[in-house]
Amino acid sequence: TTTTTTTTSTTTTTTTTSTTTTTTTTSTTTTTTTTSTTTTTTTTSTTTTTT
Repeated sequence: TTTTTTTTSTTTTTTTTSTTTTTTTTSTTTTTTTTSTTTTTTTTSTTTTTT
């Protein structure tokens, strides 16, 4: 008897942070910040049992 088990797990996480500040008076202040992070994790497990 041969049993083969394959498990694949994929996790994708995306985080986006956006900050926009605009001030217009006699002075002009513009601040733009964009941060994007993408993390991908793939896990593969293979188990073979022979009896």
